[in-house]
Amino acid sequence: MLPKFKQTTGASIDSRAGHTAVLTQNGRILIYGGSTINYTQVSPDLVVLDINTWEWSIPNILQKDAPPSLVHSATIYENYMIISFGLQISQLSPARINYVYVLDIRNYTWATVATINNLKSIPVPTNPSIPTLIIVTSVTGIILIGSVIAGIFIYKKRKERCHSIATPVSK
Repeated sequence: MLPKFKQTTGASIDSRAGHTAVLTQNGRILIYGGSTINYTQVSPDLVVLDINTWEWSIPNILQKDAPPSLVHSATIYENYMIISFGLQISQLSPARINYVYVLDIRNYTWATVATINNLKSIPVPTNPSIPTLIIVTSVTGIILIGSVIAGIFIYKKRKERCHSIATPVSK
């Protein structure tokens, strides 16, 4: 059974919301971005929790390619944390992020930045015949299975009646 709370040590970090957390192969949780309760930038942008020692650390990132962001997506692929979408925290108002940022987690350097061009929402196809077909097939299947079960039950009851032998009752 896991303990309810673990005491952590190390660097002091801001509380945050709207951040992402990814788990590396060697037991580190990388937490990126987010904002404070007042929607201001958290400090630092990237923090690491080593779950083997429960120690917080702040990696030294030399160049700041990725902007402070919140409600973005992040994932790990091999030695890279990929960050995309979300909102960029700015002084005036949040702005959409139209880039994909790739952080090399071996040395905490930004490996690449790619632009997302012509970002549009993809419409979900709506074909009314497919849901209708599913509903009709399901209802037909239920009726068919119910009929088979009822038929078996009726058959067994009739067979029991045919095999019963009337016997005189003794007084």
